[in-house]
Amino acid sequence: MAAANTIKSPAGGPGPTDCYDALLMTIGQNGGSLHSRLAIQKLCYFYAQKIGGFGPKYEPHFYGPFSGEVASALADLCAFSFVHEIAYSGFYGGYTYELTRDGERFAEDLCEKLPGERAQIKSVLDICKSRCDLKPAPLSYAAKCHYALGVDGGEKHAVRDLEEAGRDLRCEMSKADVEDGTRLLEDLRLVSRPGSSANR
Repeated sequence: MAAANTIKSPAGGPGPTDCYDALLMTIGQNGGSLHSRLAIQKLCYFYAQKIGGFGPKYEPHFYGPFSGEVASALADLCAFSFVHEIAYSGFYGGYTYELTRDGERFAEDLCEKLPGERAQIKSVLDICKSRCDLKPAPLSYAAKCHYALGVDGGEKHAVRDLEEAGRDLRCEMSKADVEDGTRLLEDLRLVSRPGSSANR
């Protein structure tokens, strides 16, 4: 879709996926509903590593890489009634995001016009569901690890190095966090262990 504060039809045809497209397809491919702003941020971060032309800017944050572009697009989709934001209670509380009828229509149209992007989004969703049931914390650990690897050029593969890199980026992780995060990244094929065939 178009720049912030405007929503246009995806009928223009296939092209680089933007934040609006990615958010609508993500929620649509998850049955029309998705919990947690944090989970949405991290899923879009993983897509940015896999989908050509989709590259929102991310900055380090305590909960892992954060994109103002993704946050703004989600707010726009709610403001224009393509997505419902529903507050839920619990230990931490939070929000669930559900497609409206117009949102469902746009999401279906996008999935037809952008089958390659849809397949990547579905693949990431399926892997993250299988590994951590889309829980925000494990998604955050994985995104933190990947961001740290990118910042230092991929040199810090050891757990202790990633712990140190996380502190440098103000997104601290324990040894267990790093191990959980790197396992998810391996499943997503966004990183491989040193010495594996993917690194040769």
